[in-house]
Amino acid sequence: MKADGFDSIGANVADHAEVWTQFAYSVYEKLHLQEGMRVLEVGCGSGAFLFPAYQRGIDVVGLDYSESLLRIAEKAMPKGSFEVGEANDLTKFKSGPGMRVLE
Repeated sequence: MKADGFDSIGANVADHAEVWTQFAYSVYEKLHLQEGMRVLEVGCGSGAFLFPAYQRGIDVVGLDYSESLLRIAEKAMPKGSFEVGEANDLTKFKSGPGMRVLE
């Protein structure tokens, strides 16, 4: 997958969807993510890592510099929130006790 000059390692995620989903769930368990909580992924790309959380009713927020990848994420997760930006600008995101941040 090429987007804005970035060759994504995650381009083949669909080929390994079951393993990827199991990995994501194991990370979410370690973070104690539950329905109604919020997770922000810095560098979310197309949202492949956020999607399993979205399916579980977790409020997903993604930040990436690639507009084209964020459009893919928005299509897959219409109730999610996605912003174009860089990791050094996290001040626009409200944090709280129910929020987890991934990078």
